[in-house]
Amino acid sequence: MKTFVRSMLVVLALASFSATAAQPSARAKLRAISKDPDSLQFRNERASKTDSTITCGEMNGKNSFGAYVGFRRYIVSTGTILIDDGKQPRFNEAWATFCTK
Repeated sequence: MKTFVRSMLVVLALASFSATAAQPSARAKLRAISKDPDSLQFRNERASKTDSTITCGEMNGKNSFGAYVGFRRYIVSTGTILIDDGKQPRFNEAWATFCTK
């Protein structure tokens, strides 16, 4: 667990070094990878307490069938987007490290 958290810190830290003043917002990055960007809904958004270049929150959007999938947690940094889709086994560890109040 500690190794994974350290790895995530390194990945997110390295990503933050390439930040520029014109970086798109977390919402813009999530819209860029969405099947229906105009349908996205956001809630509980906040900057990470451990790194101000990381944004945490929840998003909801439509799938290919036009149905909302339900709110899912996300973590966005300069070069990384993590979405809790149940396929990333250590998402909860990253969330606890970067997003817990």
